[in-house]
Amino acid sequence: MLEELIRNLGLYSPNDGLSVLFKLAENDPRLFQDYQWRKSVMNFEGKDTARRIVDLVLSGGFNDTSRDHMRLRDELAGLLRDNPDTRTYVHELLRDGPKTKEQTLLAHSLAENPTPEDVVLLVKCEIATKRSFLSGRSVETAVTAHVPSETWRGAFDVTPVPSSWLRKELLALTADGGKNDPAARCLTKIDKIRDSDGAPEAEPRHPDLASGRPWPILAADPDAEDGG
Repeated sequence: MLEELIRNLGLYSPNDGLSVLFKLAENDPRLFQDYQWRKSVMNFEGKDTARRIVDLVLSGGFNDTSRDHMRLRDELAGLLRDNPDTRTYVHELLRDGPKTKEQTLLAHSLAENPTPEDVVLLVKCEIATKRSFLSGRSVETAVTAHVPSETWRGAFDVTPVPSSWLRKELLALTADGGKNDPAARCLTKIDKIRDSDGAPEAEPRHPDLASGRPWPILAADPDAEDGG
């Protein structure tokens, strides 16, 4: 019954539509699980909206029984990437690793489309919790860009993004280079991406030569550990 109203609030009510949408959901919490309600809320851009949605996640407003959990993760990933202030807030929450299932959802959302800072944070989270949040695709997203092809319409060229800071930070986090060393796995994944797609001219082969640490450090092939 409310679907048309909810859709229109998201499209045509920039001033008070967000407050009305949240009021409706507070009166009927089932709306928090409704895709159209979430889509309408996401139409309201800005850090206030992003912060309010993250706080709703933390309060358990979006629970794990939702049938479109992966879609919610994707929505949160875009929200966090487009709102640096809210992403910083989430970083503070996850500084010592996620402690609740809601914080875990936010960690996995960061991993969908991570910045270099997100990668470092999520490696620290894995070190703290012994739980992996980054995939090989996550790392690739952080160190490459997809640029529209000049020769093929609708196609993209994969180009390397300078990642000297990220590689230096990861090297500082490495332990023994074994299969359970997430920082070493990420560094080796970046090297494999560079071998495949090329490396920026200004990016040195060694992540931090001044550190005196040996390179490469990984003792075992990480493919089975990072999803390729």
